[in-house]
Amino acid sequence: TNPNLDAPMFNGGPLASLLSAKLLAGSPAIDAGDDAVCAAEPVANVDQRGEARGVDGDEAPGGACDMGAVESAAAVAGFGSDPVAPGPISLGSAVAGQGSTSATISVFETGNRTLSLSEPQLGGPNAAEFGFSGLPATIANGGAAQTVTVTCAPAAVGARTAILTFSTNDPDAPTVSFSLLCVGTAQPAPGFGSDPQ
Repeated sequence: TNPNLDAPMFNGGPLASLLSAKLLAGSPAIDAGDDAVCAAEPVANVDQRGEARGVDGDEAPGGACDMGAVESAAAVAGFGSDPVAPGPISLGSAVAGQGSTSATISVFETGNRTLSLSEPQLGGPNAAEFGFSGLPATIANGGAAQTVTVTCAPAAVGARTAILTFSTNDPDAPTVSFSLLCVGTAQPAPGFGSDPQ
């Protein structure tokens, strides 16, 4: 079986010349070690770098030590987006009371665990004039980015604002908010001019 190893490099430890090959995401060696062997001497629940063994490095419940010289980092979901939160995201302009306009947000997983996006809601002064699609969502580790579409149907002339907020399972970004902006314009009207007047 392919162990799915990274190239040998310095991954930490007491010696700068100490090279190791980390387990890449999806490696069958993650959490597949023998805990009794890991706990006994000379391993004593530490890897070759002196880091603790028995970290839960995959998405399966529970954790065990990894096979190999280096213990994987804990599996953690990571949130990323384009544009970056909190924006603002300009949706452009539309005729007040008649038109609508939209924009997209690309959301992607940056960690090593499935990313969950939940509890989406709109708030702010003109929240009723905004909408969204693509939420809630789940993005698998290494999966394709998810597109979130936001829309605005301005009810009045001028700047219209709202805030899109949702929760994630990224411990560094448990709540994400985007400021949304669109502009309501007046109904176009014909005007006469001539030369000479």
